Amino acid sequence: MNWGKYKISAVGIGPKGNSSKGSLTEARKDAVRKLYETVLNLNLDCTTLVKDKLNKFQLKKLESLISKEFKMLDKPRYTPPGDCEIDVELALPGKIMDLLLPPTGEKLKELSGQNLPSAPTEAFTGLIIDATGLNLTPHLVPKIVNPKGEEIYGISWVERSWANTWGIVEYATSTSDYQRVGEKLQYLKALKIAEDGCSIVVSVDNLPKMLTAENLATLSRAKVILITDQGNK
Repeated sequence: MNWGKYKISAVGIGPKGNSSKGSLTEARKDAVRKLYETVLNLNLDCTTLVKDKLNKFQLKKLESLISKEFKMLDKPRYTPPGDCEIDVELALPGKIMDLLLPPTGEKLKELSGQNLPSAPTEAFTGLIIDATGLNLTPHLVPKIVNPKGEEIYGISWVERSWANTWGIVEYATSTSDYQRVGEKLQYLKALKIAEDGCSIVVSVDNLPKMLTAENLATLSRAKVILITDQGNK
């Protein structure tokens, strides 16, 4: 799993059959099975796997989406015994991400109704949260809190269309390309994992003291990068 781009790679293998077309069909089926199992075992949050949250209807829909959305990366290969192998890739952003993610935007809706102050001079274009050293396992819905335990970013802050397209955060390394957060970014150091074992506690010394309309808009578009020890893997 590439957590930076939310893409999964697999190799589908089809045993030798009566024809190369038949072997390719079996290789495609094998690829779908492998991609499906990988998605099911992704971490939704730090304690829950995707397969533990989806109902039977959603599981069936997921398998159908995978069979339609995966892409072959190259031409089929045929081994000397006659087996067919294909390299495939599945991008989660889009319909699959929409199926996997819980409801979004609850906090965003609440804050949007509070007539937040406008302060263009204090506006940032994104956040970089450095969580190296915490042994954080990447998951689909990370939650960021301040030292008081108050949530300052998470799935409830993000517009659905942006969450589906980009994911809640981009996982990265210290040497990654940070284009997602723009030029006027704010750097936050993660201090620890909270007592709930899930939330990421960050220092907010670099943040403006008051949330502004401009910065809420930036957060609602998921302009957040999370640097971890594993990076995007």
